[in-house]
Amino acid sequence: MGEYKEINSYESPGVGYGRFKLSNLVLGLGDFKISFRKEGVVKYLREGDGSVEKVVAPSEESYVYVNPVEPLNLPKPVSTFLLIELSKPVLIAPNTLIEMYLTFPIEIGILLADSRDVEVLDLLSLVRPKYTLYGTPRAGVVCRYWLSDVFHHPPMRDPLREGVLKLRITNKSNNWVAISNVVLSAEDMNIYYDSEYVSTSAQMNVISSTLAETSVTDEPLRDGMSKSLNARSSRRISISKHKFVMEWGL
Repeated sequence: MGEYKEINSYESPGVGYGRFKLSNLVLGLGDFKISFRKEGVVKYLREGDGSVEKVVAPSEESYVYVNPVEPLNLPKPVSTFLLIELSKPVLIAPNTLIEMYLTFPIEIGILLADSRDVEVLDLLSLVRPKYTLYGTPRAGVVCRYWLSDVFHHPPMRDPLREGVLKLRITNKSNNWVAISNVVLSAEDMNIYYDSEYVSTSAQMNVISSTLAETSVTDEPLRDGMSKSLNARSSRRISISKHKFVMEWGL
């Protein structure tokens, strides 16, 4: 049996995030500790708020990826939408383009991958999930909920708990508009990470004071960031729509 490689100082890029060979390994992820013990097969153990044990029979091409994933999986998949409430409204002049930064919650995916396929081994979070309803009880949508301050520059946050969303808003109307919420179809979020940040990006086209269209985009916060594997895309065949129409107010 080989010796454990224990990573306490987060030698991998992104505070414990990265790609690892399926061998003897221990990773500390906030309140959680995950370990792999190779004994012919590989035994996986997660310790922390609820323990998980699994057995993996890898190939020579198999790797484990530990990376931030879209916050739509815990405690179980109930929505594909993320609603970010702004701590204070943002007023935007007619026919104006602005860029700002928000935060968003993250989940951590433990993903098995080879050259052909990706499989979710485990999912965990250091942030307690909350959900809310956007729209009417009859026609609205359930969303993962998050409250964020508004920033002019990327804020420093714990990358095991929060990411930074770069949001580009275009007010295409002829009126001033107040933005208090952003709703995204977040199933296909493009998440990036490095040693300091987890990030994603989106855009919002405002049509009127009560109507806007949002979509996720694919843009790292800065050069040199690694792109995360997506946990939801490994579970489905169809391609989801990237755009969402906010028709119940901004």
